[in-house]
Amino acid sequence: MNAESLYIKNLRGEIVTGNDRFIRIKDAAALCSFGRTTLLALEEQFKFPPKYTISKGRVAYILSDVEEFMRLGAENFKVVYGEQLACRKEAMQAAEKEFFKVNKAELESNKSAKAKALALFTDIYQQVLNGTAEAA
Repeated sequence: MNAESLYIKNLRGEIVTGNDRFIRIKDAAALCSFGRTTLLALEEQFKFPPKYTISKGRVAYILSDVEEFMRLGAENFKVVYGEQLACRKEAMQAAEKEFFKVNKAELESNKSAKAKALALFTDIYQQVLNGTAEAA
């Protein structure tokens, strides 16, 4: 696996660089003049950009994705990015399903099974981020 496949990409498929900014949920909501609940509901309907996990317990939006939403509005955002985001969500759910197919007890007692399951999940997750995963 090359390092480039691990990089976070914005909605347009561009690698996030040092010039890009991550913003917290409350900051994205304030920027768009929404409440947090409205923002999360729009995201669930593919009418707002997805959050990214940037460290354990910390999620954020990419500012350029939020600005793209602001240029398009909710309905047009869904027209432009909705299918892409729906496929991404479906592929992530398929990755999670595959990951948890492995017997939980075996994972807890067998280090090689745990490593294999984690490698499978990581591989599928990277395919999702790169837009190369196929939905189940």
